Formats: sequence, structure tokens, C-alpha cells
Amino acid sequence: MPNDLNPLSTETEETGRRFKLGELKGLGGRTEFNAPVLMGFNMGNRTLALTITMEQFREYSDVANEARIVEMGDDRSDIAQRPLDEKHARSIALYMLRGLLAAVRQNWQDEDRHIPDDLGDILSELGEGPYQGLQPFTGNIRKCLPGGEDLVLIEKSDGKLVLSLRQGQIIYVIDGQHRRYAYELLMNWLRELIATRRYSSKRRGGLYIPEGNEDMQMTTAEVDIWIAAAELARSHFTVDVTVHLGLKPDQEKQLFHDLNNLGKKPDAALAQAFDQANPISVFIRKNLEDTGVLGAQLKIADAGSKKGAKKNDDPAAVIYRDDLVSTNALLFAGATNQAGISTSAVNPSTDYGIRFWKAVASQPHFGEPNWEDKTLLAEPVMLKALAQLAYTFHGSRERNHEQRDRFLEDIEAGKIDFSPSNTMWELYLKDDAGRAEVDATLDDYLTPDAGRKPYAVKRDGRLDFASNTRDIARYLGDLMRWHLKYEPRPGLATLKAKLANQGKL
Repeated sequence: MPNDLNPLSTETEETGRRFKLGELKGLGGRTEFNAPVLMGFNMGNRTLALTITMEQFREYSDVANEARIVEMGDDRSDIAQRPLDEKHARSIALYMLRGLLAAVRQNWQDEDRHIPDDLGDILSELGEGPYQGLQPFTGNIRKCLPGGEDLVLIEKSDGKLVLSLRQGQIIYVIDGQHRRYAYELLMNWLRELIATRRYSSKRRGGLYIPEGNEDMQMTTAEVDIWIAAAELARSHFTVDVTVHLGLKPDQEKQLFHDLNNLGKKPDAALAQAFDQANPISVFIRKNLEDTGVLGAQLKIADAGSKKGAKKNDDPAAVIYRDDLVSTNALLFAGATNQAGISTSAVNPSTDYGIRFWKAVASQPHFGEPNWEDKTLLAEPVMLKALAQLAYTFHGSRERNHEQRDRFLEDIEAGKIDFSPSNTMWELYLKDDAGRAEVDATLDDYLTPDAGRKPYAVKRDGRLDFASNTRDIARYLGDLMRWHLKYEPRPGLATLKAKLANQGKL
């Protein structure tokens, strides 16, 4: 064993070498990582690679963010981390929980143990994916010489090296503070569950409550599930850690920047296509793609978006996945993206979602070659307008399932003409007098010119919609309300009163 790495440990471990008190003062208060340590050279810089339990990593590490540095009374120049985002950490904690529960189920299957229905229900509600895993951590031991020249590695009888840290030598997290804190949130929650046999609300730090559980009590099966998850987390939840040695805070800051900014995130559509756990992605895959609800000719593109795509010479009809995802996020949750949408918002309403898409796909020219020249349903904003109005009656403050079903029936019956030549879609381009000539009641339905954001322009005989998609979808929905003789959108009265007070009407 090279002396610069392990000057004392082999003789200490294997031969019981005696030391004078003066020789031992540097070894006092040491703690061993009871795990193999591998040496590496990251761009020529010496590093150590550890595989330890998450529990050990939490115990032997710290985070140099502002709150922690101030709490310890250290100099602010030691800060090398961004502030902690607890909301983000909570989402990671739920991801960890999902992975642990999947592992519990696999263990019980291997043991031929009965799998309670509660476990399957919980995994379904959490949005189980086909596989879960946590990326490696990156850290730094500050209190050592550059390259770890003064660190002690102990060689065990089997030849493995074990890192021995003296008091004060801890791993400062460079990449992974939210994962570390997420584990802490998860374990605190599991401990409270097991101790009280009750769920807690999110206001009190709760991570999850089973659907329909109003009294917050746990079943016997649920208690067994949470105990198994906690035991697994403590004993069989390991993480890989790359440890840099002797970096100063400014070097940590640079490495933090490089690790978080030099990587390339996948395109949104590709990420959505690969995500097999989010309930919106699962709905699209199982109920739209696999069943052919959208039609055999329509292609779903996993890269790009209609807004930024170049003109496609292929006449085949294309819908971009990010537009499909955002449309379904509106349909099920009134949201613009799928992040944070729970299975409880999607799974109980699958029939509603399938009926919506069957109704849309039944419209003339939907998904046909060159459909952009034949129907406005080729415009993502029109699909979003339909989904947003459907959700208004499905789950918003205007919730009315009878009205929702009436709206779907009206689409199915072809009561809305989506052809580009339908002048209804151009009513916003007229002035007040021009709209009054068409129908005096339009004033009750449409957003006044003074309060409306850009809508569209007409080019070469076609409408070219502006980029403020959410607003335009609402305006299109108001046109549909007027055409189908529904009640006007309630928020319009408030908007008009506000504009009147400002002297804009």
C-alpha cells in the first residue's frame, strides 16, 4: 500500500502496531466508512468513489448553503450551494417513496408473501413507473490537503480499502442537496407514521394520504407496508458518491456550476415520451397511442413543437407530443403542463378523457394528410381550447358534469365547424360594430378589445394565431360558448367592470 495514502493503517489493522501518544493525536475521533473505497482520477484530479447507504451519507455529509453556513457561524465565503427548494425536495421524496414501495413489493413476491391490495393501490396513486433509480452524488472533503494527501485509508484483511475520517472531516455536498434533504423528509415522515399510526396533512409535513382516507387512520396492512419501507430505506438504500478531495469553496462553486450547466437536458417532447410514470404520459400511451384512438394516419412526433418546427414537406398529419401532453394536462387538471398532476386527477376520469379524444378525432379531416389546410384542429391552440372548456365543466369552479357531457355530445354531433373558412373564428378581428351586426349578444361572450391580448392575424386567407396560447384558447372557448348557446364565462363580468372603472370601456 503506498505510504502517501496509507502511512499507518495496514500495520494498525493487521499487526497491532503500537504508537506513542504524540503519534496518535492525528488519529483521534475517526469514523470509518464500512464500504469499499475506489480511487479514481477525474480529469487528473484524485477522487474517491464510495457506495454507502443513504442513511450513512446523510450522517457523514453536510451542505454549504447560506442557511447552513449561517447556522454554524462560518464565514459567508464558505457558501457554495444554492438555497434549498423544499417543494422540489418533496417531489424527490415522493419519487424515493415510490421506488422503495416497488422494492417492498418485489421483496414480498420473492418471499412468496401475500401482497395486500393496499400496496398496489398506493403505488397506483403515486404513479408507479417501470423502474426507479437515484443518480450519484458529488461531494468534497474540505478539511484535508489537496488530493487527500493526509487522508487515512485502512486496508482490511480481504484487501478492501476503508476510508477513515477524523473529527470534522465531512463530505460537503456539491451536487445532490435536494436528494439528501428529500431522504430526510421521507424518513421523518415514515417515523411519524409508524409511531402515530395516522397520516398527517401536507401542512404538517405529510407527503402522501391515500385517496378517500378522510379520518387519516391507517389499516393494519398499511402499517406493515410503511414499516417495511422504513426498514428497506435504512438497510438497502445505497447511493454512489464521487468525493473530491481538498477543494476550496471557490472550486466547489465552479464544480457546482459545471455539473449543473454543462449538461444538456432532453427535449421536452422526448422527456415526456420516455416518462412512464406521470399519469398524463401513461394515459397518452395506454389510451391514445396503443389503442389508435387518434387514427392510424396521425403521427406523434417526439421531438420539436409546432411553434418552432420548420415546414414539413411530408404531407402526413403530425401532432407534437409536447402539444399532446399540454392538451391533456388542460383536459384533466386545467394545467399547462403535466408536472405535479396526480393520478387522482387522471385515473378516475379515464373514460371522460377517452370520450373527449374520440369526439375530437371523429371531426372532418382530423389527422388526414395535409390536415393543416383542411381543419383548425391541426392548430394545437384549438385542441387546447376544446380541452380547457371541457375541463371547465369537468373540474373547475364551474364544474357541472351534465354541461360537460352536453359539450362532448355537441362535439360528437359535429355542431362546431372547425374548417378554416368558418368566419366565426374571425369575429375577434371585427370591431364592436361589426360584431354587433352579426349578433348583438356577442358582447356578452367575448373579451372586450381593451382587455384582450393579441389574438390572430389573417395571412393568405388563413388565421395565424398569436403565441399567447392560454389566452387564445380561452377566447376560442368563448366563441364556442356563444355558438352553442351556453352561458357566458363568469369571469367576463368582473373583467368588464374593472375595465369600466379604468375608463377603458
